[in-house]
Amino acid sequence: MNPVLLTVNTISALVTIASAFLAIYRPGLMVHASSVDANARFYVYMYAVRAIPAGIAVLIAPFYFRGGAVALLLVTFAVMQVGDALIGCTRKEWGMVFFPSLSAAVHTVVALSIPGV
Repeated sequence: MNPVLLTVNTISALVTIASAFLAIYRPGLMVHASSVDANARFYVYMYAVRAIPAGIAVLIAPFYFRGGAVALLLVTFAVMQVGDALIGCTRKEWGMVFFPSLSAAVHTVVALSIPGV
């Protein structure tokens, strides 16, 4: 696999994982609130419980596996990122639109660059 694409994919996955952990520890940053109630915390945890394992899988898989399964994983994560971007768009949270859109593009390009796919 192209080392530049692999590096960009790795950075993208690490930022996703870091963002999810940051949301757990500082949920007010994610929901833009000075105080966070149990309902907001619930949705932050729902995001993190999906983003952390998926991010770890996308981070590790290209280093250890090859072929269609890795491409499928990357495309699945790209679709998840598009969903995040669409949610951000409805809330006019442009940071939630920009990074997930960029991440989705990165994962899609990497998936398409996998030999034999």
